[in-house]
Order: sequence, then C-alpha cells, then structure tokens
Amino acid sequence: MKINLLFSIFCFLVLFVNSIKSQQDVIYDPNATCEIYNGDPTCDQFLATKSIYIPSGYNQSYYINQVKETSGLLPSFGGKECLESSTTYTNLCSFFLVGCIQFQTSTNVTVSLPKRTCRSSCQYSLDLCTIPDIVYSCESVNSKGTYLYPITNQIYDLTAYGGNSSTIVQCLDPVSIVGNFTLNTTASCPAPLLYHETTDREADKKRGYYFTSDNSNCVLDCLAPIFTKKEWKLLFDESAVLSILSTFLCLFLLITYAIINQKKSQFDYQFSIFISGVFLMSLSGMVTGIAGPQKSFCPEPGRIAINSDAICGSTGFLFQFGLTFAIMWFGIMSFEIFWSVKFMNKPLHFLKYYIIVTLILSTLFSTIPYNNVGIQYARGTVLCWIRGSAYQTALMWVPMGIVLTVATICILLVCLEIYRILKSTGRGGIIKLQLKPFLMIFLIYFSFVYMFIFEFYMRKQTDIYYSKIPDYANCLARENIEGGNPDSCRLAGPTLALMGSYVYFLRIFGTYCFLLYGISSKTKRIWLKSKFFNNSYVARYISRYFSKESKNEGTSSTQSVSASKHHIELESTNTADES
Repeated sequence: MKINLLFSIFCFLVLFVNSIKSQQDVIYDPNATCEIYNGDPTCDQFLATKSIYIPSGYNQSYYINQVKETSGLLPSFGGKECLESSTTYTNLCSFFLVGCIQFQTSTNVTVSLPKRTCRSSCQYSLDLCTIPDIVYSCESVNSKGTYLYPITNQIYDLTAYGGNSSTIVQCLDPVSIVGNFTLNTTASCPAPLLYHETTDREADKKRGYYFTSDNSNCVLDCLAPIFTKKEWKLLFDESAVLSILSTFLCLFLLITYAIINQKKSQFDYQFSIFISGVFLMSLSGMVTGIAGPQKSFCPEPGRIAINSDAICGSTGFLFQFGLTFAIMWFGIMSFEIFWSVKFMNKPLHFLKYYIIVTLILSTLFSTIPYNNVGIQYARGTVLCWIRGSAYQTALMWVPMGIVLTVATICILLVCLEIYRILKSTGRGGIIKLQLKPFLMIFLIYFSFVYMFIFEFYMRKQTDIYYSKIPDYANCLARENIEGGNPDSCRLAGPTLALMGSYVYFLRIFGTYCFLLYGISSKTKRIWLKSKFFNNSYVARYISRYFSKESKNEGTSSTQSVSASKHHIELESTNTADES
C-alpha cells in the first residue's frame, strides 16, 4: 500500500515538473505563417533569425513598431549598462519578431510554429534594465493563454493536421547566436522627460530631481503630467487670486479687531489670533502667486524647488506655521463657544496660556521638519510644504485629526445645548449672540475636513496611480515614435475638479472670515470709533463735503444744517458706543 502511494506521488511530481518545464501549448494557429524578415534599422544587427512568425491578423510592421515603442521606454528605466549592451536589443527584437519553424505534416499541411525566446533571456534583460514586473513580466501570456517566454520548450498537438500529438519546439537564446558587444549610444529621454547626468543620485534626489528609476538618468519635469499646461495655469491662477484676496481681507480684519478695536472682547482676541494664522497661510500663497509657478516651484528644468530655494523654503515654513497655528486656535475657539453656551456666567480666562502653548507647538511643528527633512514643492499641488509623508502625518495630519475630533464634539454639543435652551426657555438671545461665531466655526470646520479627507484619499489612491505608469510610458514612446504630441500623454491622478476644490478650500479661509466679520455692524462701529474717522480733520472734511453738495444744489440755507446734523449724528453714535 505504501509502495503504491509513494509511486503515485512520484508519478504526479514527474508529470507536474514536466508540465511546468514544457508549458504545453494546446492552441495552434493554423493561419499563422513564417515570413522572411523585411529589414529595419531597429533590429537589423540584432535579429537572431531571419524567419519571422506572423500570427493571423498581424504583419511585420506591427511588430517592428512594438519594438520601437518598447525601446523608447528603455531610457526611462535602464542606465548606461542597459543602453550600451547589445544583449538588450537582441532580446528585445526577439520578443516581438519571434523566430519561426515551418514543416509539412504527413497530410501535406504546412505548419508554422513560433520559436519563442527563453524566459531566462527575457528575465536577464529586464533585470539589466531594471524594468519592474508592473511594467512588463516574463511570465506574460497571449490572448490564447500561451506563455510568451517558455522555460525550455513548448509542445503542440498537431494530430488534427496530420502531425504528432507532442511536437516539441525548443525556446531560443538569441544572444548565443548574435553575440554580445558594446554600443555607442547618445543619451536621451522620451519627451517630455528630461535627461540629467548624475554622479550622486541620492544627492540629486535631495536637490529636487525625480528619476524615473534607480538606474535611469531620465527625470520627470517639474509639473506632474497629470494635467495640461493650460489646466495647471488655471489651478495656479485660482490659488494666486484666492490667496491675494484672503491676504488683504485677513489684514483688514487684523487691523479692525486687533489694532483699532478699542474694546476687545475675549472672542475678539481669539478671532484676531486665529486670523493671524490664516494670514500667514494666505501670505505664502500670495508670494508664490506673485512670483509665478516657474520661479516659485520650478527653478531649473527637471528640478523642483526645495528649502534652499528662497521662495519655496520661506513660503513652505510660513504655510506650515500658519496652518498649525490656525488649526489649534480653531480647536480653542470651538471649545470656547461651547463653554460660553453651556456656562454663560462662567467665562474662562486662559488666553495667555493658549497663546504660549500654541506658539511653542507651532514653532516646534515647523522647525523640526524644516531642519530635518526640509521643505519642497509638493509635486502635483500648488504649494511648497514638508518633505516626506511621515513628518506630514506626525506634525500636521495627526494634530489636525485630534483638533477636528475635538471640534466635532464641541459643535455637536453646541447644537445640543442650543436645542435645550430653545426647548426649555424659548430664549433666543444667547443663540443670536453666538450665531456668527458658530457659523464661522462650521465653515472653517468643513474646509479643514475636506483637506483632511483629500489628503488621505490621495494616499489611498497612490498605488493605483503608480500602477498606471506603464500606460503613461507606453504613450510617451508611441507619440515620440509616431511624431505625435507627447504632452498629450497623462499620468493617472486626481481630476481637475477634485484638485480645483482642494485649492479652493486651501485658500478660502480668509474670505470666509471676512464675509462673516468684515461686513458687519460691529466692524462699522469699530471704524467709526477709531481715530481714522473720529477726529477733527475728518469732521471738517465731512462738513466741507456736505457744504459743497448743498451749495451746488442752490440750497445754501440747508448746507449748515445738513453738515451739522451729520456731525452731531456721528458724535452721538460714538458717544452711545462708548457708553
């Protein structure tokens, strides 16, 4: 019994190994032909056989174009050793211009069978040129399920055509026929990739170059090819306009609530400090918007800006500091609004402690990444920021997540408390007082939430985007060979609408705050009570203005009354506000 069992296992293993080695191909194309190689400079000196296997529905021109497209990809992956070795091109030509054997069966049927390249030869070239499996695999199969690169041979069943049931075709090692020699090649990359000769790859990466592979000297251009140049211009213009607008609106709010405001409430202090963080965020976008994307983010062809580039380094630091500072004060304001609604007669007086803690944390969260990993243009976005996702996560997204969690709880508690007050007392006074602060917190909250969701959505999509790189590389090779437009090729990435929304929420904070607090009766009162309007010079100017208007209308008797009345009203308003 044991002997029979062992014998059965042995037979199974023999059959299994034999099936792996031979990779029997039961699909035979009766309409395939063997053709004499027509000749093309691409493969003339590298082809191991002059008899080419042509399946039904194809021709030599198609396969020669396949060779040209694939050879156009090599600089994007391989280094000097790959590009100067004849083995690379010998194997490449044999991949597509497959050798062919032809014979007649006992029934006088002419059979044409492919003599495919051995898998070991295929793998050698892929390793030499550091082409990853995601781009091309030597275990690929065709539409009929046949391995394109057999391990040793392939077996065909030709009994239906008068042949043997196991016709064996050995795989081909083309280099053993053609030989190996060194080529003199001119360094180039398929447009729009750029060639950058490097002697220290790691140092060049830190300087802002992004090589397409660990051996290639081809680098991506500064602006990621996920959008057209026109689309990138739209995004940069959107960022610049919103940043400039938010910067000046924040400056107006800071002057109003922090400088000329003579009676500052607890909320005024908090709001002013929060706005200062938003101001720094907006200022960073304003600086890069005025300087332009080329000077801000792309100082040299193929190189993105880093912290040693003045504009990128300074704006990246400002953005990180302003964002962390604004986020922390956003959390503080959310908590304070909840406390003021819940405990109306028990105000907190922690302002100076808030300021000290937030300044220390914002400084640490900005200087640590700046000094350790630096700042760089975030390729595929519209700003310079922290280099490296680990530091971004630890010093931005984790704190933001904590603050958003606290803010969510506070907002829900505020809503609950409002409901309780209205239900139990019907008093809406406290609700009216807190309506604008609550609305501002609500709008800012959703802007931060969108940024948070967008960041982690993009991280989740990264693997999918990278898996589409072969499609982009194939497109570049095809367009360059056919004389088309390589700029029409696109890397997979977020849609223009998704990125446009991200830019909007990134730069809109200052505008939101102005719409709620810049256009208000309180702002008007602050300015009327300020020295800009509440002085004798302005009063005389107003009197003269109304006097002139009255005179022009021919009603001089009304002139003094109108001017005096306006002056009295202005003084009465100021007196009432001060009281």
